[in-house]
Parts: sequence; structure tokens; C-alpha cells
Amino acid sequence: MLIGGKYEIRKKLGSGGMSEVYLAVDSRLHMKWAVKRIDCRDPNRPFLADSVIAEANVLRSVRQENLVRIADIFKEGDYCYLVMDYVEGQVLSEVARRNPEYVKRHAILWAEQLLKALSILHKRKPPIIYRDMKPENIIVRPNGRVCLIDFGAAKRLINRGGRDDISLGTKGFAAPEQFTGLSDARSDIYALSKTLDSITEGLKMGGGWQRVIKKGMLENPKDRYQSTEEFLHALQGLKSMKVRLISGLITASLGLIAAGGISYGMQMERRERETADEYMRCVESGNEAAFRLEDEVAESYFTKAITEIDGGREEAYYGLLNVYRKKRRTEEGLNRLDSYFDNDYGGVRAMGGLIYECALTAFYELKDYSRAKAYFDKVPEGDYPAADYLAEISAFLSSFSTDPDKIFQILKDFRSYMKECGDIEVRARDSLLYAEACLIISDSLSGRNAGIVLSEGAERTKEVLEFTEKRQLKGEYREQSLDMLSAIYRLLGEKFPQNKKNYYMESLQYSEEFLSLKGKGRAGVKLLSMAGMYEELGSFKEAVKCYRRYEEEEPLMQRDAYLGYLHALSKEGNYGEMQRVYEKALSLNGVEEDIEFKKIMGTIERSVQ
Repeated sequence: MLIGGKYEIRKKLGSGGMSEVYLAVDSRLHMKWAVKRIDCRDPNRPFLADSVIAEANVLRSVRQENLVRIADIFKEGDYCYLVMDYVEGQVLSEVARRNPEYVKRHAILWAEQLLKALSILHKRKPPIIYRDMKPENIIVRPNGRVCLIDFGAAKRLINRGGRDDISLGTKGFAAPEQFTGLSDARSDIYALSKTLDSITEGLKMGGGWQRVIKKGMLENPKDRYQSTEEFLHALQGLKSMKVRLISGLITASLGLIAAGGISYGMQMERRERETADEYMRCVESGNEAAFRLEDEVAESYFTKAITEIDGGREEAYYGLLNVYRKKRRTEEGLNRLDSYFDNDYGGVRAMGGLIYECALTAFYELKDYSRAKAYFDKVPEGDYPAADYLAEISAFLSSFSTDPDKIFQILKDFRSYMKECGDIEVRARDSLLYAEACLIISDSLSGRNAGIVLSEGAERTKEVLEFTEKRQLKGEYREQSLDMLSAIYRLLGEKFPQNKKNYYMESLQYSEEFLSLKGKGRAGVKLLSMAGMYEELGSFKEAVKCYRRYEEEEPLMQRDAYLGYLHALSKEGNYGEMQRVYEKALSLNGVEEDIEFKKIMGTIERSVQ
């Protein structure tokens, strides 16, 4: 069967409602396409075909890596056809059914990718509402990234107060308001939350996952996240609790940024020295701007250093990536560097330290293991021996494997390398990277196997701590070791509830020692972690103390920090303090309409009566 004069239908891929999806091949270009056929024979809607084509034409101009591309739209007879990229991979619902541990490892990353895709749609003028988010409309590609397919229900939100032409969506995932003919960006947030909840059902995600997802599924749109950015911020808060060491680990593990060029200039001719001086002045100006939080100014200096002065030196590339990381646009920063790698701009492919930093960033910060492996594989042989082991771990985490013996062998080989390493600083650096990897790996394991991996990470970290006590290492390694041990013992407490108190007390002890080394204004995340542990142990008085310390560190707190603070005060019976904190929380947009804050206000009012 040939449609559109060139698309040869090969087989049916699926069907539902008014549409069917087929695999087709372009008879001229021999390319595979997914073709959606929409039945437009509705006597109550004579202009349905025109509406479908108009909406699809708007979507045709949308480009984003997590959105399927619409290549062609046409009408034949009673049907409209949407020709889209044929995306290789597995439907998310099937991945969740077959390999829940793989889902557990990737859920936050996928949620971020889908929110970025929705953000692109919602920021169009007028906004585009997807309206049919569900696991069956999401493909997991072979590289582990997700792609949102099927735009048959998408619609422009031309009039925010108006009604949709037709109630579209899938029961169990679509927001309640969609079935009354209304939808907006918050409807997509509801459906995404339902999708994430369905694929992680029964999994011990930990770290507040259910709390974050639950808010997105609230029945009243006013009580949900009001934008994809707000939802994304909540998810990144979960990651920040897990990714505790990334900035310190990566910077400490490389030690390259400030080192460049003391003897470099002495061996150059005058003109080369002048160029080198100009380059370093530009980089230093970028670093100063970054310190002043003038990110755009810093970015412009680093870009100038690379493109106008000398693209063959590493310092400006590091500075550029760190600007993006600080702005929580890490993926965009790596994409920016990839544009230089793709063209080998300034010989950047030979910069092993820079490639290694990109690999560590993708692994520990983004948890994009397929991307991390690609970087680790490009690190020049011998430059960073740990890269080989981290590449193997990345391959395991990005695969569908749940075989503990396989990962135990990789960790065993990694340990053997470290024990043979004669350079104490290199050994300590790689031991901390190893321990952080153990934290990540433990998420994909359960029971005794998870305990073995976490305990191994703790042992390697304690070894580093011993080196610092013997003054064989700098103090920064002590700080990182204490931070790591507090994270490991907290996770052990979450994994083994029967020993939660003992593990949490270990974590709290390391946390306090860690805080004693930190400067004021640099320990907010740790204090929130401590408050959470005290609450779980029923020590609400201690939890309140942590929240008070956090308030001193971060006077303008986020929504979830306020909620935790208020909950602890409520359990302590300190209603006067609750009133003060609640009034302070009112500075956040939407608090008065937030259902959880309304409950707290009710508690305060009852206490006064």
C-alpha cells in the first residue's frame, strides 16, 4: 500500500482511539518512517481534518532531541497522515515491566528529559499542550535516552479561558480537567507525574521521590507545579541530595585549571608570550565574573579566550563548563563542548583532562551513563587509569543487566588497581570516585548485594580519611571523605530499615564533623539531609535545630524546606514558631493556594483556638 505518493506501508505498529500507526519506507529515499493515520470522519466536527493539519504544521517546526520530529503532513480521503521519525528502541511501559532496576537508575534523568521536551512545547506562542503523556508514548532509545512520540492529541492553547475542541487523553494518565474539555500546561505536568509514578510503582526510589511526584498528581491544577521549570527544580533538588561531591571531586581529581603556563611563556617568542598573557587575562576576567555570579559576562570572556585568542589551551573550556554547571544547565554545557570536540577545535580531542572532566560530569552529575561511557572511551590511554573502570561501570548502568556478579568483578578490578597505585593523592582521588560510584550502583541492587557495595565504598573512603589524619593528604580530602561517609551511611539506613538508627547516627556523626570544616553559607544541603534523618528517627527537636541552622545559611528557603521545617515544628508543638515560618513562606508564589500549606495553616489556627 502506497500513501502520499511515496510512503510504502510495511506493517502496523499500534492503534488506539481514532488512529493507527504504521511502519513505512520512503520509496525514493529508502528511509524508515512512523506514519500515524487519523480517522477524520466525524459528522459532529466537519473541520476536524483542517484542525489536525493546522496543529501538526505548528509542531513541524519544533526541534528538540527528546521530541519525535514530524517530517510530513497530508490528507488522503477521510484520513490525515502524520509522518514522523521512526524511533528505534522500546516502549517505556515494556522497559518498566521487564527491567524495573534499569528504570530505577534512569527515572530522574528521564523525567528531566521529558520536562525539557514539554518546556519547549509550553514556551511556544501560543503554548502547545501535549495532552497524552503515558508510558506507551515514550520510547527508550538504545543509548538510554527517551523520546516523546505521537502528537495526535497535541493542541495550541490559543485561548487560556476557552475549551478544547474535544476531550483527549488516556484515562489513568490524563488530568481530570481534560475530561471536561479543558487543558493547560499543568495538565501535562499531571500526566507526566502519573507516568513517572506508574513506572516506579513498587520501587524503593528514596530521597523524596514520591513526595515530589505526588505534588504533580494533585487533582486541583492550582495545587500542582505551575510550570515545567518548577517541577524540574524539585527533581534537581533530589539529585543534589545524591550528587554531594561532584564539584569537589571533579575539581580535586584534576587540579589542572590553575596549573597552566608558568614555564610555558618563558620558552615562547615575544608575540607568543603576549598572546598567552592576553589569554590568561581573559580567563582570569571570566573567573572573576563567575565569582561575582555574572554568568553571562563570564561566558563571554571564556568564549572570547577560546574563539579569538587561543583555542588550543584548556583553561577556558573548563571555565565555560563550570559556568553552565553552576547555572544548572550542565547538559547544555556538555553540548557546547561537544561542538568543539566534533570539529576538533584547537586540537581539543587531545585534551585528556578536559575529556575526563566531561565524563565525570556526565556520570556523577547528569547520571547519563551512555554519554559518560562515550567520554571515558575517548580519554587517552594511560592519562587517567580510573577511566577504564568507570567506562565499564557506565556500560553496566546503561545496559539492561542486573547481574551483581558482573558489577562485583568490575569493582574488584578497580580495587586492585587502586591498591597497586603508588601515588597516594591519585589513589585517594580515585578511591572517592570509586565510593561515589558505589553509591550509584547500589541503587540498581537490593538486599545483601547493595549492602556489600555500600560497605566497600565506605572502606575505601575511610582509607582516604586515614591518609588525611596522618597528614599525607590535603585537608580538602578529609572534607570530601566525611561528606561521602555521611551519604553512604544514610543510604545504608534507607536500604536496611531494621538498622536505620545505627546507620543514621553514623551518618549524623560524620555530617557534624563535615560541617565543622565548612565555611558559613556552604552547608545547606547537608543540614536538610540531617533534618530529614532526625525526623525519621522521631527526634523532632534536633530536626528543628537543623532547620534553624539551615535558615541562617539560606534565609530564602525553597518550598520543600519550609514544609519540612513546619512539619518538625508541628511535631514539637511549637505553634508560635510555626506562625513565623509560615508567614515567611508566604513570600513564595502560590503558597496560599498550596494544599499542603493550607493543612499547616489549619493546624496553626486550631492551636490558637
